[in-house]
Amino acid sequence: MGLFLTITVSESNFEDTKDAIFDYSGNLNSNYVNSSKENEIRKVKMQNLGTQRTALLHSSYDNDSFNLSRSISRLLDTYSITCSIYDGAFWQFSFFERGKELANFSSNPNYFETQKEIENCNYEIIAQKYQIATHQVASYLNEKGSNNFSDTEYYQEVYQFLQLLGLPAERIFSFEDYHSIFEQLNENVVSQITIENLRDTKKYCGKPFAITKDEATFLLGYDIDIDDIRQTHNDFFETDIKALNRTRYYLNVDNLTIQVHANRDENPESEIFAGYGFLNTMDRVHEFLNK
Repeated sequence: MGLFLTITVSESNFEDTKDAIFDYSGNLNSNYVNSSKENEIRKVKMQNLGTQRTALLHSSYDNDSFNLSRSISRLLDTYSITCSIYDGAFWQFSFFERGKELANFSSNPNYFETQKEIENCNYEIIAQKYQIATHQVASYLNEKGSNNFSDTEYYQEVYQFLQLLGLPAERIFSFEDYHSIFEQLNENVVSQITIENLRDTKKYCGKPFAITKDEATFLLGYDIDIDDIRQTHNDFFETDIKALNRTRYYLNVDNLTIQVHANRDENPESEIFAGYGFLNTMDRVHEFLNK
């Protein structure tokens, strides 16, 4: 489901972290701040973990999470770590201090053709900053090679990794409702434009617009399994959805995702249940838009 979950833990207090997000958004014209509601942060949920520690839960459609983490560490003269789970394919993290990436890790570094085949996992700096033994970090990460796991299993690995670092994993993962971040970002933002309109006018559309399942399959290069989406949602959010009905597909060129909307069971309200990233298949997107 694209970038399924991304969490940042910054060694900075809540208010300073919030100010850093505003600074980052203002400097780069990012959309972390809701322009229609003053002082409202979008795309991330924040959680105060103590005097000098803040957790951020990023939207699944936030492709800028690592740059934000880097910026927070630079603006606040501190360090931060950002962990993400990508589509049941791998999990990864990057560690930043004062704006510099000093360590990173991917459980499957060859997933993207353009991704470097080497990892820069500086076990020593991680161990030093989180005050644990270097061999503990190395031992844990060396066991996490390329595996064909599910999002839920990678979730457990990230959870255990944060625990290993001495971070309060239970609190970090206790955001009130992960799913509401989908609704918050995408409510009433679906465009009425059709792909035919877009091809005729050649005008840019920043909002998601409807495509067919066959078109979604073409863009991704593989079929979308609705039952797998339902089961993953049930496992992760501890729900008991029996069926997803009235499935619809939307292309968002802005953040290079395909969104899957559906109605759960008999619920008349539509929800977003998945977002598939296609950064590594942009040639398909250009071909699709220019037919």
